[in-house]
Amino acid sequence: MKLQLIYATINEVRPALLYGTECWAIKRYHAQKMSVAEMRMLRWMCGNTRRDKVRNEDIRTKIGVASIEEQMRENCLDGLVMCDIDLQMC
Repeated sequence: MKLQLIYATINEVRPALLYGTECWAIKRYHAQKMSVAEMRMLRWMCGNTRRDKVRNEDIRTKIGVASIEEQMRENCLDGLVMCDIDLQMC
């Protein structure tokens, strides 16, 4: 039951986070902010806090979701927007 609630929440919130990312010139800064927001949401849904010292990879594995950065890469329009996620930029 709780796992179904988690998947329902992810399916509602993640598209809202990713809305418009296919049109952004995504920088490392943007990807980091999105990743932090997503991890806060996932930790909250699992009932964990930063004090519990549970690794991000463990939470993602437990829930079974991919990184939001990977989703942002997939959403980039080919040829129209240059995605700078792979570059080491400030």
